[in-house]
Amino acid sequence: MIPFILPNLYNRLHKLPKTDLAEDANYYDFMEDIWLHCEPAYEAFYAWARQRCEGEVTDLGAGNGNAGKKLNAKHYYDYIQSFPECQKIDLNKPLTETLLGDTFILSHVLEHLTDPKQSLKYLWNKLDSGDRLIICVPDATRVNNTAIPFHQYIPTNNMKAKHYHHVYAWTPADLYNTLIQDGWDNIDIAYADVCDFACIWALAVKP
Repeated sequence: MIPFILPNLYNRLHKLPKTDLAEDANYYDFMEDIWLHCEPAYEAFYAWARQRCEGEVTDLGAGNGNAGKKLNAKHYYDYIQSFPECQKIDLNKPLTETLLGDTFILSHVLEHLTDPKQSLKYLWNKLDSGDRLIICVPDATRVNNTAIPFHQYIPTNNMKAKHYHHVYAWTPADLYNTLIQDGWDNIDIAYADVCDFACIWALAVKP
């Protein structure tokens, strides 16, 4: 499936060798093209999420911290400690860490997890009553459903190539039903297609 990015850009990306791309200067040009195109979609999500955040905000799967910074997050977690404020966490296994915060952001995280439904259960077990979960994932029911081609390689913060791909395709119904079955309450599902970047936004509260 070809994502929303222009076909010639998509084809150029997929002709890149599956090796360490940190030394390929052209790769960064390709990625810059993608993120510049995606930026309005992310800004729309941040505006939607900002109205639904309460208390201290926590960015889960923080990456470089962009989402958290936009939403005034106080706490940052990821499996890579890419900056000093970021604490290490692995959502693919039962969580032993104490998660700080009141509103937890999963911005383009769940589509990358091996078993995202199990990861949501792990998260449910760690959060307190009244905690809020805000999610953004690509919408698999739309043709233009992903910003990064499947099985693409992206350099990590230590400049080593990492196989970073979408392994789960969410639909609005699947995400809603998953949250309901896990016991979340006050679920608010929204669909957005900004600049041909179709995403699902969700808010859920732990009763």
